[in-house]
Amino acid sequence: LTHVCEMYFNRFYEFKERLKKYLNALKSASTLPSTAVGEFIKLYDREFDRELRERHQVHHHRRFSDVGIDRILLTDPLLSSRKSVHEERAHREQYRKEAKEWAQRVKPSVIKLERFLEATATITLAHCTFLRETGVDNRSSDEQKLTGTS
Repeated sequence: LTHVCEMYFNRFYEFKERLKKYLNALKSASTLPSTAVGEFIKLYDREFDRELRERHQVHHHRRFSDVGIDRILLTDPLLSSRKSVHEERAHREQYRKEAKEWAQRVKPSVIKLERFLEATATITLAHCTFLRETGVDNRSSDEQKLTGTS
């Protein structure tokens, strides 16, 4: 579970790096202003500061640590020579409980990440006229306001 959490934090860094490369390529091929790329990346950094900081710590300084996850490791019946069916069952239940808790804990960040991806698609369509149908703009007025085009 510790490794899964570390990979989760790393995905935010990977997404950021890919987003930067994509937006810079988009800037070269479209009417996207240079300042928009930097502003969008700064917004990403602010939104996912916690995840990016944890990834930095894991990658450069220490392993990820969580009390609940550490408790699972310490109570692992495989580490002891005496393991009962009851201990193994309790350990599996604790693991599932911690995994479920982590899944609930990360949902808000995943929703925000999906919004960034959607905003990136909206920006792409707004500034790459060659991707839009000629003469037809299917975006809502809110999307047009968001991207500064109408």
